[in-house]
Amino acid sequence: MNMKKYLLLLAAVIPATLWAAEPVDTIITKTNKKVIVTDTAGTTKVKVLENDGKEEKMTFEGHYSDQQDVEQYFFSPFIPNKKKGNRYFEASYPSVFLGFNNLESHCLSSMNDLAPNVSSSSEWGITITTFSFPLDKMKDFGITAAAQIKNVHNYFSGNHILTTDDNGQTYLKEDTRDIQKSYLSYWAFKVPVMLEGQRMIGKLFMSIGFSLELRSGEHSRYKTDGHKHTETTDVNLNHVGLNVESYIGYDGFMIYCNCGLTPLLNTHNAPKYYTGSIGVAFKL
Repeated sequence: MNMKKYLLLLAAVIPATLWAAEPVDTIITKTNKKVIVTDTAGTTKVKVLENDGKEEKMTFEGHYSDQQDVEQYFFSPFIPNKKKGNRYFEASYPSVFLGFNNLESHCLSSMNDLAPNVSSSSEWGITITTFSFPLDKMKDFGITAAAQIKNVHNYFSGNHILTTDDNGQTYLKEDTRDIQKSYLSYWAFKVPVMLEGQRMIGKLFMSIGFSLELRSGEHSRYKTDGHKHTETTDVNLNHVGLNVESYIGYDGFMIYCNCGLTPLLNTHNAPKYYTGSIGVAFKL
């Protein structure tokens, strides 16, 4: 009977001992943030959660060990970044950009037959959000991506107006009236994906890659006698475009260039026009 009691006691103590030997999370709570640190099998896991009063949302997760360090962040120029201390890799996309957007016969070549007014053609845009992932332990080199919105105005010189006839053919016609200005405008949602190097000389950074554009809202308009007119909203626009893109900058100022690899218009029903842009940008 005594042996039976001893075995029952041992069976109860062993699970309790094993439970006590398991690692216990360290939880630190401050204002509306909760930091959970777990150390298991030589790997330290850190999670940061924010409580908005309704639910907890994870804003950071990092795994640290002797073999590798992995961190993940999401940034937006409209959300202040409060991270201090340790170095992180953040994409260097501009909050606002402004530049020239010209029409060309092919990438990096000026057109002779389109008669564009290149001094007036322009674009502007904003960056909505960015994503970054470091490729080295020093976090000086990595892959970046962003979501951007831009507006483009391509102006034409003289009395030229971009029009589309009843057969669906788009071409540049010369009007007999006194045309004060004529232009093609459209909106684009752009997603650049690039390789970026940072801190090469102080806060100098460079990036190069490709961008995908989704275009819409096209209009061919002109102004005569002080009044603006819409010539057509159908210019056979290619609603999807691919570009090669590059940034170089220091701290919050940068210069960018963009070159279209696909035609702006559908070449089956319109001339072959490519876009090329260069401008300045600022990171707020």
